[in-house]
Amino acid sequence: MLLPADNVKTVTSHSNNVINIYHFDFDDEDHFISLSDDGQIIEWSFDKEKEEIKEIERCNLIRPNDELLQNNRHQIPKIPKGDYIRITKSLISKNFIFLGYEDGLILVYLVEKQEKQNNFDEEEGNDIKELNNKNYYNSYSLHFILLGHTQKITSLFYVDGLNFLVSASDTSIVKVYNMENGYSLYHFNLDCVITKIELIEKKTGKNLIFFCDEPYKLVIDISKEPISFNHYTFKYNDGRQIIKGNKNFYVLGNYTYVHQFNDNFDFVNTYSTVEKIDFDYMCQFGNQFIIFDTDNFMRLCELKEIKKENRIDMILKLKIGKDNINYTYCLNDCFLFVASQDCNIYFVNIEKLKDLVWERNKMIEEDNLSEAMLLELAKKKGKGKGKGGKGKSEKKEKLPKIKKKK
Repeated sequence: MLLPADNVKTVTSHSNNVINIYHFDFDDEDHFISLSDDGQIIEWSFDKEKEEIKEIERCNLIRPNDELLQNNRHQIPKIPKGDYIRITKSLISKNFIFLGYEDGLILVYLVEKQEKQNNFDEEEGNDIKELNNKNYYNSYSLHFILLGHTQKITSLFYVDGLNFLVSASDTSIVKVYNMENGYSLYHFNLDCVITKIELIEKKTGKNLIFFCDEPYKLVIDISKEPISFNHYTFKYNDGRQIIKGNKNFYVLGNYTYVHQFNDNFDFVNTYSTVEKIDFDYMCQFGNQFIIFDTDNFMRLCELKEIKKENRIDMILKLKIGKDNINYTYCLNDCFLFVASQDCNIYFVNIEKLKDLVWERNKMIEEDNLSEAMLLELAKKKGKGKGKGGKGKSEKKEKLPKIKKKK
């Protein structure tokens, strides 16, 4: 069901492409940050009762100057005047922010909660109230400058238990960094560009799966040293995105497909839509899924068996934004925030939309029922009608008999 666009609220925020939305564990429940590809961070407060967003503060994650990088043998690309070197991949995990740039540079920022000092106004003798009564602020400090890549960073993955950062670039080089000291532990070259990295935890150990444009996947066992490598043919190489949820992995394929794998990454099912849709981005929403297509339509979906076929059942459809979606974030299991390449943040109340769809479907059912009842009554009324439109119940008027004269 296509819903009107007035169900979407827009927040004009950054001056450049918004690439990430996140909530830190130590932040208030209704606070989150947004990040753009120029390194700007804006912190927001969300009032779920009024469904309003207010900006709290903004800052910039500064990139080291070119002289420092060149002295450490990092090549700086030539860019037009007034332009900037963009962040092509970002990752926020726990209290780390990882930034991968289009020239291969990786910056690691440490985020810490800092208590605020009470500001005192000597003239009035009153404490100045902080915005939203927030008595702390988020402190961002440059933790590591990671060198080694020479072209665009295409994927970043943080292995929490081992404190490893795994990175991949356009040159098909993969590096593993130790986040305790920032040193590069491993460096290897593949035959294809890595588009996504995911962790699979088996009973035998932890494995990293690398998704490539080529029809195979590379598996790396990182549970013990030395790290072991294995690659094999992977049928579902059309994956644009992979998400993990409900002890399953879901790979968003080209056009109309979603492939399901178990927690051991064995294939389970492939789901598809009846109509052809060019899928672009997917995220999980409880037991359901939200899928965006290349025309910026958001669909709330369920993967289920319909008439003995594995189908993607479309619950609702809604137009969001003017450009591609980079990232989504769900707050309170109700509100979906969307980071877009058109520099805006959009948010929708999914539960309210589901209620609206339910009410509309019920109205349609009642209208159809009323129409069916009227048709049934009309049929009953018209039963037994013969030629000329007269019913059986109608009696013909008897004419008087005329006696013939003898």
